[in-house]
Amino acid sequence: MSYARFANPAVVTQGWYCAGPAKGLAAAAPSAADLFGRRIVLWRDEGGAVRAADARCAHLGADLSLGTVTAGRLTCGFHQWTYDGEGRCVACPSAYAGVPRPRARVFPAAERWGALWVFAGPEPLFPLPAFSGLRGPEAAWGLPPAKMNAHPHVITMNGLDIHHFRAVHGLEFVGEPVLDRPDAFRTRLTLKARVGGHGLLAGLVRRLSGGVVEAAFTTYGANLAVIEGKAGRVPVRVVFSHAPRPEGGSLSRTFLVGERGPAGFPERLAAALAMAHILSGDREVLDRIDFHPGFAPADAALSAFAAAAEALPTVDEPSEARRG
Repeated sequence: MSYARFANPAVVTQGWYCAGPAKGLAAAAPSAADLFGRRIVLWRDEGGAVRAADARCAHLGADLSLGTVTAGRLTCGFHQWTYDGEGRCVACPSAYAGVPRPRARVFPAAERWGALWVFAGPEPLFPLPAFSGLRGPEAAWGLPPAKMNAHPHVITMNGLDIHHFRAVHGLEFVGEPVLDRPDAFRTRLTLKARVGGHGLLAGLVRRLSGGVVEAAFTTYGANLAVIEGKAGRVPVRVVFSHAPRPEGGSLSRTFLVGERGPAGFPERLAAALAMAHILSGDREVLDRIDFHPGFAPADAALSAFAAAAEALPTVDEPSEARRG
């Protein structure tokens, strides 16, 4: 397999991309995000749900994020063409009466973990991840976004790299990790390991976990992944999201998920310490990698993920284009 699309910065695969914190999106004004190679406008409809569209007005291409929102409809500030949440132009000045009104291109959008999410494609191929075992309302703690030099797919794939866990992080596996593909859009690695390494972080994680961590790392599409597991008896739930930056590389966002309130604090602390320890050795490598897919038989998890990513449709292809 050539993997011509896998780490190509000109190729954007369909998937969920994080558009930033949800609290910044007011009911009465749109906002913009530069995602998957284009400018996206986001606003809230009358029910408060998030809507997303190509920010270029279908009339002359003005930036819709400079417009206004009234009763959940988005009005362009240039010529007052007004769009509903489905991209239909539902109103315009009388000067344009009888003129064909092209639709704005809309994208599926959602609000989750205190963030805004946009699906790069006409319809979601898969839902956002859901965590099990939560006894109360879900809460999330978003870490500061990080700019990284590697392609989003390469960063996501790193969580499936069994052998780097041994070499970089000093993990000693209890039994061999198990790789499976729950469906065409997910690749999952399940493992149990003793925590190795030196230094303060490694010591804190060992103390918190009793020295053993269990986790399943699952990719969703090619740029989104979650960890669900335990550090000792403490649940660990983490979301990783990577989006291409216009200048190259990725903008990576991490969310620590647990129960709302004081009961969830130990979980978020455990996740923060575990992530800080596990990721501490990866950043420098990923920022300097010049990736090429020289997979060996021992890299079965990596090649499985790369093949799945290669099969995903791009943002401008029909959703059915590359299924199966």
